[in-house]
Amino acid sequence: MLCTFCQRIELAHLVAFEVDFDEEPAAGQYQLLNAEKAYQHQPNFKALCVSGKNQCDLCLLISEVLEGDQNWNDDDKIYGSVNGESESDLVLKLRTDCSNQIYIYCVDGTERQEDAGDRVGSLKGYAHRRLITVDALSDSATTIFRRWFAECQNTHIECSTDVDHAMPKRVIDVGHFGDHRDPRVYESEAETGHWAALSHCWGKTVTIKLTLATYKERIQGISMAALPKNFRDAIAVTRMLGIQYLWIDSLCIIQDSTEDWLQESAKMGEIYKNSLITIAATNAKESTAGFLGKRQAEVRCDLQYEYMRFPVYIRPRIEWYGFMDIVGPLNHRAWVLQERLLAPRILHFGGQQIMWQCQTKTLAEGFCDTDSALEAQIPGTVEKMLKSKFDFDNEHSFDKESEFSTQAESRGPILHNAPRRFNQLQDNIYGQWYHLIEMYSRLKLTNGTDKLPAIAGIAQQVHLRTGDTYLVGLWKSHIQQGLQWLCTSPGSMVKPPVPRAPSWSWAALDVAGDDFIMFSLRHRPYEHDVQLVGFSSNLVANGCLGTAFGTINLLGLWSDTTLAPPPATVPAGPFIKSSPIPLTLKGQSGIHAAGRLDCDANSISLTAMGILQIGKIQYTGPRQPAEEFISALLLQRTQHTTAEDVPEKYIRIGIATLLNTCDPVIGWEERVIEVV
Repeated sequence: MLCTFCQRIELAHLVAFEVDFDEEPAAGQYQLLNAEKAYQHQPNFKALCVSGKNQCDLCLLISEVLEGDQNWNDDDKIYGSVNGESESDLVLKLRTDCSNQIYIYCVDGTERQEDAGDRVGSLKGYAHRRLITVDALSDSATTIFRRWFAECQNTHIECSTDVDHAMPKRVIDVGHFGDHRDPRVYESEAETGHWAALSHCWGKTVTIKLTLATYKERIQGISMAALPKNFRDAIAVTRMLGIQYLWIDSLCIIQDSTEDWLQESAKMGEIYKNSLITIAATNAKESTAGFLGKRQAEVRCDLQYEYMRFPVYIRPRIEWYGFMDIVGPLNHRAWVLQERLLAPRILHFGGQQIMWQCQTKTLAEGFCDTDSALEAQIPGTVEKMLKSKFDFDNEHSFDKESEFSTQAESRGPILHNAPRRFNQLQDNIYGQWYHLIEMYSRLKLTNGTDKLPAIAGIAQQVHLRTGDTYLVGLWKSHIQQGLQWLCTSPGSMVKPPVPRAPSWSWAALDVAGDDFIMFSLRHRPYEHDVQLVGFSSNLVANGCLGTAFGTINLLGLWSDTTLAPPPATVPAGPFIKSSPIPLTLKGQSGIHAAGRLDCDANSISLTAMGILQIGKIQYTGPRQPAEEFISALLLQRTQHTTAEDVPEKYIRIGIATLLNTCDPVIGWEERVIEVV
């Protein structure tokens, strides 16, 4: 049912309003609609809501979209206009003092009845969309994603999977399409073959797991009725795709066996990387939620165009978030970063539609498969990124901003609130690694000890491509860059209940709220760069496991330091922007450095401190000239020794920058410092 205002919307009128702004807005202001050029809809927001409650489907949809975007006054007026984002978009824009949009689009002309195709041809420049059905398991929805999968297998050269991989130690045997028998845990015994993998949120609990006590029972079979909804949905999709085996972490790893967990979790990167496809339960917040439920119904309007009424379907605007796809609870989970970056194909089940990503194409249920606008909006998988955007021939170039970081920072539930890093991210594999860690640090882990395992698969890929030594989140050949991490809010990091990493690694601490880890990667040549002269052998062996402890020996310019006596203050520098701690070098007066603590000052005894120079950094900020400064580790002594051949032991408590008034050589001594 449509109200009078919605019935009167005419496509020809809307098309005439493509230019709908009086002038460019001033900085910080919203663009205002020129009401004289617009079709006025309901007289105000209150009337819109009343009409929606009185069973106008379109008014109800518009009011729900607008209410979720901002606070509206009852007398705010509602206008309509067209503004296509590409040649395939027909967008009804609703504006007062802020932009709100819902899509109006037509079923793709290529999928209409033949006798209607010619009549709608002149509209295809404005409307070119595919109807999304309410049921995710409708024939049209399942036909679409099965076609995507078949086309990828048969025609995508970059996605070729002709080689059978060694199967995981255990998989779920789901049978074949049309089967109604119960699935069972299957021990592959080093077989080769194909499998699908599930990417999902556990939630508060998973009702069924593989344990030592249930192992024999799971081998015999698992009742479908006993499985949580996510698992049943994943089995249904796997069967539809014609795949016999499915890997689910909670059913393929023995959950109460530490030995099995350590062995199998270390292989998870390879399991996703070598899978035939990853099924992503993007919109399911827990295992019992399911991801094949009903989607929001679309409203049909018949718009007048010349001498015909034209069928148009309306839905809320769908936001695109780069390679992290569409908004959903799954995208806040730390494990998902590794799963998504390594999977060769991903079938996303979101709350609004189904999406596909592989190394060749990005497709969406509500977009036509030939829609070029979709490819422009969403980059491909990171397996493709590993090949194309990690510049292996230019590992020491620090002069270009990363293409990947530029794309990703403008999108994504993980990144879209993060500040732009301007020119601090370089187009090289190490810059990309640390940028991924920035993203990763914003994601959530149920078990803090998973911080290293959940990123281990990506670390393994970087190691295979570079041959570099992985040191608990850092890389041996780029130790200077790796040591220069800090949190967006000073002093806000917290120690986990169970220690898991040495103090010099970003993995040692947790961030709070919306904070995340940052790195300063624009390293400039400096004759006194800190040098890694030794490290514990167990760091390499255990660097990807749940916990890893050990020391690194650093050779560099060192000075003992103390807090400058009050009321000394230091202006914030480019890298230490807020609440800097004034530091004085040993035997001197005045302020020489600005320090920034990792954790709250009340939890640290600021005694027996020292500064170890790391290297020279170039900072380029918004509308600011490039500036160089020397960064340093702020360390605290934990073990004192007078023996010349035994280094003193220190822990990291923060980071510091030297002020321009501080001589970087005079008053410093070269020393080997052991950091634990």
